[in-house]
Amino acid sequence: MSEADGIIILTFRQIECNLPETLESVADVTTPQLIEMVARSLWLITDGDAKFSITLPSGMAARHRLCTEMANTVKGLGYNGECGYNQLLYPSEATTRTILTFLVQKIPRAEEEAQEEMLGPNALLNRRIMASLGVWSQAPYRLPCCPAYAPDSVGKEARFRARPFRAYALNVPKSPAEDDASIKTVTEQVPEGEDVAPSVFEWNAAAVAQERRYERELETAGIDDLQEAKQRKAAALQTLLRDAIMSAAAHSGKGNLLGALGD
Repeated sequence: MSEADGIIILTFRQIECNLPETLESVADVTTPQLIEMVARSLWLITDGDAKFSITLPSGMAARHRLCTEMANTVKGLGYNGECGYNQLLYPSEATTRTILTFLVQKIPRAEEEAQEEMLGPNALLNRRIMASLGVWSQAPYRLPCCPAYAPDSVGKEARFRARPFRAYALNVPKSPAEDDASIKTVTEQVPEGEDVAPSVFEWNAAAVAQERRYERELETAGIDDLQEAKQRKAAALQTLLRDAIMSAAAHSGKGNLLGALGD
């Protein structure tokens, strides 16, 4: 694409002409596209006085009439080149480029834009930057780690890789002081790398639940030290087991022996 064609096509995109992204040269402009470009630009240049359809009529006579009126309006703006219904209805590269260049120069510009163009090639760079930012801002955001997706799913990755979470029991040191070389790392304790996060989430949830249970027991017993609460719980469990064993032994005639063991 030549630089001149780039300016022309970019200008007409900015005035909301429906031009495909693949259009890169004036030589590829079709008749419907040319009609829309001329109609929209004439509307802007004449401040809304010249109102033409941006689509071609279905009848040939209506097409000739529309193109003739548009060509006369272009000539009325001071265009000295060849311009008639033939040039619009059956466009050629050279004539189309000349007509569109004339219209681009006639399209009113904002004061800031006119000042930029007086500075030189910066205007073209600014226009391209703004056009690129406009296209980028309208595109849906996709994380770099996500697969590409196309509605037809041809030549693209699957949109989603469905896989249920699987959590595995983890053997984690209970304190920093515990140093056991036999304990494997978390990533070695699960079969797949995708199972690390679910396993860690479940282990953390269980640890938080246990901690909250101890806190409730501390509040109930009026104890401030967590270690003391654990010792009391272990002692209570030991007493409960000893009483159960002694009670069972007393019924079987072995109370003296188990009583001694309990002591």
